[in-house]
Amino acid sequence: MKMAEASYRSSIDFVLEKRNDIDLDIQDNYGKTLLMHMIENSLNDSIKKLLENNQIVINLNLADANNKTALFYAFDK
Repeated sequence: MKMAEASYRSSIDFVLEKRNDIDLDIQDNYGKTLLMHMIENSLNDSIKKLLENNQIVINLNLADANNKTALFYAFDK
């Protein structure tokens, strides 16, 4: 698990570095965004780092195929 967490941390650093070239609101086949997946996997440090960066805009109103938003996932944890 520690290895996976380290991998996600380096991935989030990459996302922050490339924020102008990456669409953070892109949805997978189930309608889930990067943030939704991060919440599902309890990557709290990475989520905090992502949301605290004021140069990144994330649409928190996007819903997945089950009409659940990232906020729903967060409160459902």
